[in-house]
Amino acid sequence: MSLFTLPLPIRVIFTDRVEGNISPYLADFLGYIPISVVLSACSLIVFYFSYYSLLPARLARFLPAIQTPSTFGAITASAVIIAISLTLLSILAATVGGLSQFILLGYGSSRVTTGAGYLAAGLPWLFVATMFIFVAFSISRSRTLFVIGSFALVANVGLHIVMGNRSMVLYILICFGTFFLLKVKYVRWRALFLIGLIVIGMTRKSGYQNFDDFISKSVEGGSAALSESSHSVFYTLTIGEFVVPFETLPQMVRTVGTEIEPWLGWSYVRAPVFLVPSAIYPNRPVDLSNWYMEQFYGQEGHLNEGRQFFFLAEAYLNFGPLGIILISAIWGLCWRAWLEWLKRCKFDPGATMIYALGLGFMFRCISGTWVSFLSGFTQQSLAIAIAGLIIAGARVIFVSSTRSTHAAAPT
Repeated sequence: MSLFTLPLPIRVIFTDRVEGNISPYLADFLGYIPISVVLSACSLIVFYFSYYSLLPARLARFLPAIQTPSTFGAITASAVIIAISLTLLSILAATVGGLSQFILLGYGSSRVTTGAGYLAAGLPWLFVATMFIFVAFSISRSRTLFVIGSFALVANVGLHIVMGNRSMVLYILICFGTFFLLKVKYVRWRALFLIGLIVIGMTRKSGYQNFDDFISKSVEGGSAALSESSHSVFYTLTIGEFVVPFETLPQMVRTVGTEIEPWLGWSYVRAPVFLVPSAIYPNRPVDLSNWYMEQFYGQEGHLNEGRQFFFLAEAYLNFGPLGIILISAIWGLCWRAWLEWLKRCKFDPGATMIYALGLGFMFRCISGTWVSFLSGFTQQSLAIAIAGLIIAGARVIFVSSTRSTHAAAPT
């Protein structure tokens, strides 16, 4: 929350100069940044009391627990997901000369995936397949599986670094770090997260002609990164990804009720529409990030460019300050219920994987809208993870709601 809230306000204390991803319309909403920070701080207070209330545990009792049956089942699920993912990606990459050429396109791959998200889902699904290998490891404690999983994890991170997909790198680190912490051993979160930030800051440019070009640019880029100033290394914190979403909140505070009529929950009600692929429903309404670009930037948005829509900005767009209170309370209930559900599953490996995949998506929920979670998480991770658990033969267990399960995470 702090990473997506504080960089822009702290920056404008020292300078209002526009550079990088800083909005060229900063002067328009500059005076509304202080109240936006106050609203964000209030949201944390509401979240805190909601999270630590008694209601989340009661909500979790309505969710069935799951039990992953065997090592073989998890390995089978991983193999099936890998086969499906590679098939989808091969179909997607056929138009650009094959899978290797598609990967080397880097940022340019977005022009291939536009309108074909159902095929591009093969990329994040490969990581879910990797998680199933670690599920199998956590059941059997086989060193061979740990080595195979580690190689697969490195390959996934390397794949997204080459493609310049910073958010997926961070997602992988958070998901794997959560699973590793709960099912294997304690890890130092600060070191892991710092590595993620540095990698994200240094992989913001990609696009290669071939593997020789990739190696050459990587060597040159690595040398240049070591000699660059901290301003460039920490691009994401100063003028990059983390300063973008928050601008939408002061813009909403400035315009909702004056220039823009409140949406009164419409953005949440219509969210399920985005579960339908654009190839099937090409005329579906634009999401809030595209609407924001049209509303405040005119026709300046181009391919692979846009403005992430802060989740509190969506709440304000719908119900004003009351919306921020409501969404913060709902977040507290849901995220704690997510944890209580994991406890009811007694930290089963498959359930821990589901929990980790959801928790890893939290940063996208903060920097995005309800559609980001409902559509993005279900299609990117949850749907294929549930399918994998079905393939693995996981059992669904309905625990009595009259008592709660108290279990501690293994150490």
